[in-house]
Amino acid sequence: GMTSNRSAVTTTIDDARVATIAFAPWRINVFGRELIEALTAEFVRLAEDDDLRLAILIGGIGQAFNMGADVKEMAAIADADDAVAFITSLHNLCQSIRDLPVPVIARIEGHCLGGGLEVAASSDLRIASEDSMFGMPEGRLGLPSVIEAALLPSLIGWGKTRELLYTGDTIDSSGALRIVLVEPSCPSIGWTRSLRAGCSRSPSNRAHRQSGSRSGWSRSGKCCRSAKRSRPASTASASHSATTHRRR
Repeated sequence: GMTSNRSAVTTTIDDARVATIAFAPWRINVFGRELIEALTAEFVRLAEDDDLRLAILIGGIGQAFNMGADVKEMAAIADADDAVAFITSLHNLCQSIRDLPVPVIARIEGHCLGGGLEVAASSDLRIASEDSMFGMPEGRLGLPSVIEAALLPSLIGWGKTRELLYTGDTIDSSGALRIVLVEPSCPSIGWTRSLRAGCSRSPSNRAHRQSGSRSGWSRSGKCCRSAKRSRPASTASASHSATTHRRR
């Protein structure tokens, strides 16, 4: 295999052409501009690898997969243009994950909140450890969920999406499993190994993702690529959409 390093992002590709992308695993994991840009660049680079079979995304180990946007960086945003630039950069990261021609698994340990949950939602499959927690708490800080939260209704339905966005509450891994936000997998590491083996043997992963033939999977919590691409742009808030839907 081989390893590449881009700032806080480390990618290892094994002999089966399975890429494991770890981002900022050594500290409390939040999305600042540097990490967003580095992780986006890595997915863009991997998209050029015609031999790639599968990608596994690993965030922080233990305390948090990702806690969302860096609040300190957000507090330092100077004006509306700066805010749009930050939001767009996180949207571009999610888009780069969805544009990767092979399946992406988000392997989640610890808290997966806000922008971290949006990145997980942009992946094809999500597997979680027993201590994982999920939520969109930014609403409690007066911040709208304006990026890939728009993907959540296709995964967990409008009702559960509204509940997460309106209350800002978190749910544990068993709750996430009940609403089909994550895949049934216990233990998660063994499940990952099994899927790795299957995907690395299958020559059709790239064709499946490029053709959007996964449309029938949406009811089980997986979003086909064509459906993802039809979702609102970065400035289209899922919470706003949910409110509009409710008022009709």
